Amino acid sequence: MIIEDLIIAIANVAFSYAVAVQVIHGFRHRVSAITYQTSSITCLGLWAIAASAYSLGLFLMAATCALAGSFWLCLFIQRCMFGGEQ
Repeated sequence: MIIEDLIIAIANVAFSYAVAVQVIHGFRHRVSAITYQTSSITCLGLWAIAASAYSLGLFLMAATCALAGSFWLCLFIQRCMFGGEQ
């Protein structure tokens, strides 16, 4: 494992924690403050980064990026369920 993989993975875990709090809050209070555009672009971008990292052999980074992308997918789903258009 190279040090860059570890550093980026640790940062992604911190970002995922921040998004996880938003996901939990959204489901508890049945609200969504994140727009469709923000959540969909971020989700797809993180999954693309995860695929690229995997192809480079940065497996820890790939896993944490995929996790963060999945949390953003949850925010997109929350918007579909609770948010509607504002």
